[in-house]
Amino acid sequence: MRAILLLVIVAVLCAAALIRPKIGMLAYLWFALMRPDYLAYAQGQYPMSSGLAVATILGSLIYLHRVRNLFRNPFTLGILVLQAPILASVIFAVDPTIATPEYWLYVRLIIMALWIPLVMETIEDLRWMLLVMAGSLGLLGIKFGLYGVLAGGVRYAQGYGGFLSDNNCLGLALVMAVPLCWYAQHLLKYRWLKLACIATTVLTVAGIVMTHSRGAAISLVVTFMAIAWHSRHKALVLVLLVCSSAPFVYLVADSYSERISTLTDIEDDTSAYARIEYAQAAIRMWMDYPVFGVGYGSTNWSRLSFRYLGRADRHVVHNTYLQMLVDSGFFAFAIYCAVLFGAIIWLGRSLKQVRGNPAMEAVPAAFRCSLIGFAVGSAALSRVDFDLAYILLAGSAAWYIIRKEAPLPAAEALPAPALTPALVSGLQPLAAKGTPMWLGRR
Repeated sequence: MRAILLLVIVAVLCAAALIRPKIGMLAYLWFALMRPDYLAYAQGQYPMSSGLAVATILGSLIYLHRVRNLFRNPFTLGILVLQAPILASVIFAVDPTIATPEYWLYVRLIIMALWIPLVMETIEDLRWMLLVMAGSLGLLGIKFGLYGVLAGGVRYAQGYGGFLSDNNCLGLALVMAVPLCWYAQHLLKYRWLKLACIATTVLTVAGIVMTHSRGAAISLVVTFMAIAWHSRHKALVLVLLVCSSAPFVYLVADSYSERISTLTDIEDDTSAYARIEYAQAAIRMWMDYPVFGVGYGSTNWSRLSFRYLGRADRHVVHNTYLQMLVDSGFFAFAIYCAVLFGAIIWLGRSLKQVRGNPAMEAVPAAFRCSLIGFAVGSAALSRVDFDLAYILLAGSAAWYIIRKEAPLPAAEALPAPALTPALVSGLQPLAAKGTPMWLGRR
């Protein structure tokens, strides 16, 4: 029954995507991030994600004249240039046959990511994108966080599905969801909607704690600091965010403190020490294959790692940057880092231009803090193909184009997202001046 209902919903969204491609893109993002097929126990049974992608592309052919913007945008241009060394790493892989299947999945990811700045052409579009992303990942945060709280504290040893396949990936995705949910409140009019965003943020933090992921714990602290840094009341916001996690840490105090304490004595922790070995082996392997790497997708690395580890081991490098380096070579590594950290730096500068308008600040602040969380957390696991990171980079590219084509003064109020009149009345963003509505009375 769940599968049938989901199929009907996706079919309706596909039909809508042919007419309104922006709805199709939002639907694709919803499906990619929330993965409702897992909730419906229909994963892999029907090509629903592909259907949404194809319908969105067909419906948005009218935007092909905007393709030139991809080559005038440093972020999309960087992603496009990145494809050259990655393709070369597949062609010149130690074993191309095992690199090719993973590469084609990556290509589909990149195509849909690059389609975002083609379709999302206004600030209104990006605000809807932020709300959809926050809602999709926020519901997962509620699911895992609320269950853990009601159970009196749990430890998630596995993930959810898709790019949230294990507890570490789940933890990282939820960390990246925290700023999305936090800043979404600035786009909402009614107090209860704002409070819902704050509650979702808190329960998402609970879900992060329950994963017991050390990488997620570190990246969550850094993300809290980034959110506080961009706030008017920095110390107060930081204290509130940190205090929001305290009750959940208390629920799993023994197991969580035991897990986190291993960070102070890495040599006594098998998992942490093994990651140092993987990093050292990855660097030595890259020195033998410096230009093209051993082949995109980490499988070639896994099959060759025994030569550098001195034992058979099928694990990945557990570091996105080193995984890119050893898989696809130095040029892919350099371009990837330039795009990621370049976006973080530029979004910070862009924020200064719209300072004082919460509705304008929400998008770049959310994207920047989320990418900071990824930049820190991805140093502890290998996710070169992390959907959410490329979606955020593409969203940053769309913001770059919008700000370049139609720069707005920081104090200018923005129109509300307008898909339906009823929804507009509830989602009208804040005015640029005056007391934020969620702080005042209504």
